[in-house]
Amino acid sequence: MSEVKALARAKINPVLQIGRLLPSGYHEVETILQSVELSDNLTFQLKDKGVEFLCSSSEVPRGPENLVYKAANLLLEESKIKKGARILLDKNIPVGAGLGGGSADAAVTLLSLNNLWELGIDKSRLHNLAAELGADVPFNLCGGTALARGRGDHLFFFQPSKPVWLVIVMPGFSISTAWAYKEWDKHPGKSRKVHIHPMYHALNEGDTDGIGGELYNDFEHVIFKNYPELKKIKEEIVSAGAAGALMSGSGSSVFGVFQGESSAKSAAKILKGKVEGKIFVTKTV
Repeated sequence: MSEVKALARAKINPVLQIGRLLPSGYHEVETILQSVELSDNLTFQLKDKGVEFLCSSSEVPRGPENLVYKAANLLLEESKIKKGARILLDKNIPVGAGLGGGSADAAVTLLSLNNLWELGIDKSRLHNLAAELGADVPFNLCGGTALARGRGDHLFFFQPSKPVWLVIVMPGFSISTAWAYKEWDKHPGKSRKVHIHPMYHALNEGDTDGIGGELYNDFEHVIFKNYPELKKIKEEIVSAGAAGALMSGSGSSVFGVFQGESSAKSAAKILKGKVEGKIFVTKTV
């Protein structure tokens, strides 16, 4: 095998609750992670040695701080092999959008290089390596739909009955996750405890109205104070016919839940004249 091609899918958080700060520096969370069709395309080509990383987007760092680069080198350290790879990333998931693109790219890198280099590392060990790279990376080893607890790497996967159509709006700016958590820590005790089971059941049944009614993100009250335009985008998405709308993760993207493909596409046309930024029509997978 000399080449592997793979998709790295974006994710949304239909529910995100933030808990206490853990000794590890991460926050305890309870969230639902949901993969969507919007994806990056990655190609991994075998080399004799070294990791070469190329990306279509100038927003993505090329050096050792990049999660793809970190994932590749983590595998080299783990396996002690003398091989290399040329990695090509065609970036479609917006950077700094709360859509988990970097984490998805890192997870796909672990899976793909494990195959390309014929390492034979089992799923349990890959999960542990993924957790070293970031809280959302273990989820992306499988993708789909999962309830996540702890720092986000204690996962319970389930299978919704049908996909749900979405419109995602990415405004013309990014938000740092690290900054968002620092802002959250300045305002402790603001979280509203939400029972996650109604969202679990709504997703399981493909109940669009139920999903829209149960959307919740602790970050919104912090982020909207600093970026009121995101609250406006959320309101415009609902006005365009969404069953509900929510900021994904720590932002800056906002997504709306729609009854079907036609209503999502119609809403996207309406939103083009009312909000600034990129608009994506996609669905859950």
